[in-house]
Amino acid sequence: MQFKFYVVAIACVVGLLLNAIIQGVKVDEAKNGIRVERNETLSYEQCAARAAALRKELETPPKTAEEYFVVLDKAYALEGSAQKAMRHPPVTWSDRTGRDFRLDDAVRSIPISFQGMLTEYAKYLGPLADKADLSEYQAALRRYEAKGHDPLKQAPVSVPGEDRVMFWWYLAHLLTIPFVFIHFVIRLREKGLKVFHEVFGNPMFPVWLFFWEIGLFRYPVDMSPME
Repeated sequence: MQFKFYVVAIACVVGLLLNAIIQGVKVDEAKNGIRVERNETLSYEQCAARAAALRKELETPPKTAEEYFVVLDKAYALEGSAQKAMRHPPVTWSDRTGRDFRLDDAVRSIPISFQGMLTEYAKYLGPLADKADLSEYQAALRRYEAKGHDPLKQAPVSVPGEDRVMFWWYLAHLLTIPFVFIHFVIRLREKGLKVFHEVFGNPMFPVWLFFWEIGLFRYPVDMSPME
């Protein structure tokens, strides 16, 4: 009987958690799709050509804060365009005639390789900010942020079903509690403890029951019936 209970319990809990995870992934994917589609549409050839030119700019120390933010904006804009190009491949796998598939690797490498280059490029900002006129620096920063290519500066995205993701997580948490309650009762009986006294007399029982993600490892504690 216990074996059947645990089989059903595990299957239900896993199903509830997987559903919550899937709903969250769907929302994140929809949000990412909206963010990506905002970017300029470029072909694979254009992405590869801009990447080659931009790598040289990222390797050159900027002279002003304005120049720094212009190059930084170009890099984030190209990353977004590369992601958009990958979402809309120019050919299908069944149509490879006359296609240079080295471009595919070049475009796929842009979001990854540019992150390392941008980390190195960021070291120039401190010295530039120290010697730049405050008003000019702030104006350059505002122009950079207004373009909206920086992922951290983009306006928030809202998609249908976003408000239901937390509902699915709460539902998974709450519907799992009855299974955990039965598990606790089984463990209490195995230890020879009185279930009624423990359920209604131990103030930690409802705490570990509600926070079952921790309670599964903390309750019941390893204790003898005499204790």
